[in-house]
Amino acid sequence: MKQRILKIIFLSVIIFLASVQIIFAKTIGESESFNVDSNYDSDNQAQLEATLNYISKSAYFYIDSGWWNSLSSYQKTQTNKSIMSLAAEFESTIYPTLTDFFGSVFTPGIDKDSRITILISDLKQGIGGYFDSCHQYPKSQCSHSNEREMIHVNADFIFTARIKDFLAHELQHLINWNQKDRLTGIIEDVWLNELRSEYVPTLLNYDSPYSGSILEMRINDFLSDFRNPLGEWKGNSGDYGAIALLGQYFDNQFGENIFSFMAKNRLIGIESINGALKEAGYVDNFDSVFTNWSLANYYNSLSIGSGGKYGYTNPDLKKIHVSPTTNKFSSYSIINFSEKVKDWSPRWYLLENKLPIQESSVALKIEFSSSDSESDFWVPYIVNYKNGEYELGFINLEKQSGSAYIFNFAKDVDSVLIVPANHSKRDDFSDSDPTTTFNLTASTVFVNQPIITNISPSKGHILGGNMVEINGNNFQNGIEVYFAGTKASNISFINENLLEVTVPPNNEGLVNVWVKNPDGKNSVFAQGYEYSSEAIVDGSLIRAKGDYKVYIIQGQYKRHIIDSRIFDFYGHLNWSNIIEVTAEERDSYQDSAWVRADGDKKVYEVNGDKTKHWLNMTAEQFYISGRRWPGVFIVNKQERDFYTTGSDVLYR
Repeated sequence: MKQRILKIIFLSVIIFLASVQIIFAKTIGESESFNVDSNYDSDNQAQLEATLNYISKSAYFYIDSGWWNSLSSYQKTQTNKSIMSLAAEFESTIYPTLTDFFGSVFTPGIDKDSRITILISDLKQGIGGYFDSCHQYPKSQCSHSNEREMIHVNADFIFTARIKDFLAHELQHLINWNQKDRLTGIIEDVWLNELRSEYVPTLLNYDSPYSGSILEMRINDFLSDFRNPLGEWKGNSGDYGAIALLGQYFDNQFGENIFSFMAKNRLIGIESINGALKEAGYVDNFDSVFTNWSLANYYNSLSIGSGGKYGYTNPDLKKIHVSPTTNKFSSYSIINFSEKVKDWSPRWYLLENKLPIQESSVALKIEFSSSDSESDFWVPYIVNYKNGEYELGFINLEKQSGSAYIFNFAKDVDSVLIVPANHSKRDDFSDSDPTTTFNLTASTVFVNQPIITNISPSKGHILGGNMVEINGNNFQNGIEVYFAGTKASNISFINENLLEVTVPPNNEGLVNVWVKNPDGKNSVFAQGYEYSSEAIVDGSLIRAKGDYKVYIIQGQYKRHIIDSRIFDFYGHLNWSNIIEVTAEERDSYQDSAWVRADGDKKVYEVNGDKTKHWLNMTAEQFYISGRRWPGVFIVNKQERDFYTTGSDVLYR
């Protein structure tokens, strides 16, 4: 009896396995009916017949039967060859590279089949392909589901190299659905999902040669519509141009792994990017990257700004240069701008100095205000001096209103670029996001009141007691400084442009900083200083318990102060402000020996013997060598010149 039962069980297993084989068995040449999106189909069909043309290790390749029957015998032969070639590329490069980089697809999937379905059909002109997440769900949840892991590609491109780009593009969407929707229960913002897919040809080296590539097309799209809002998604060429170029900027500045971190973390949208930057060891966030990218799209120069952040390392992108709204100051006057903008849509204004008289007391006053006091505008500006130097500043806004002064405008300045953008919306973008109006006024003025232009460092502990440098103009001996209404008790007047101030204690958050001269003239630097309850912030000095080495902190990096005399070069560095930490806390920061003097383009590596060595290499070589731009510390020229010059460091 026992033996008979075993035989019955064994026979049942055979029958079950046979039935499974029947379910999975697919034969080349057989036809199936597929639900498709009529918005993309060339004939607006919602359903079509397709024939299984080829089976590879990871995919079924189906061909739209109606399209196939319209081909000549020669075209059918060529199509078969193209699909075999595409399948070979899919198995050798596209599928393994993307699943390793972005994550896996859902397998064996809803259809319990490890292969995905690739449907090549006649889509509307210009559409490369599409991904419909409906097919990943049962019909009970989505009525037009094909109940399989599948992607759609346009048959129009079957004889072109672009078929690889589009197939890879849609595969990223399929992977994204598994990594975000299925595994974490979150839905990625459309623009960021598309950004990663647009980066895929670069990852696979399909952008080379550049001429005729998808990337070239996207760059042209961007240059034709460079004011296109980033998050709002309508699927037009301008949308693709903006996100494709931003993806290239991320690649140039942070390397390809930043996209892998975005895809695999449990976050979406802007927070996903911030999480990826942090995981990669950068202190940058999306707001600062977006601002730098906006400036790079005008300057596109690796020699401007710290670490080449205002340019592209990819030589194919050297033609990127947006055209700003330009006004020339040929006489003392006022210029007004007013625009309605959507979030993440920069505007570029170039103000040129053409004044006939070089009067040192004439400054350029820039005033900005938004119609919505709850918006979140960032208003960076770059001053281009006649001596070839550049300086970045921001208009400090309180309730979305503020001003800045460019001193010695008539005498020393060639031009000023201003690039305002609203950073309000962080998620839930739509195809019709609202606009916000801003007003920008630039005027030539004679300045006689004290003005703050910069506070360094601009963040400190709520207990205060740390020293900061306040830069500006028209300071008088005996000047008073207030942090959120609390008067600073220790103020050192260095000259009319520089103060050294001991910060008083205050509550956590951003505060206004006021200055008042003995003659009664005063001004405010809106939200110019931030109090933090964290013990260690940028600019903090730390030392491990029992160790003599003192480090200065910048983001995730620490730099050893190799000589005590360096303290004398900075008014805000004070021995009494050294924070004692554990050895583990100290070692949690990455070591950096890279410095650049403010206003100098050269980055040096400083050795323990007090020698400096110019990193004589391109921005790309700097990155490939394992160095990172966030680890470059800005020093003053006095410290730079304190070190003995040694031999250059070359990329090998």
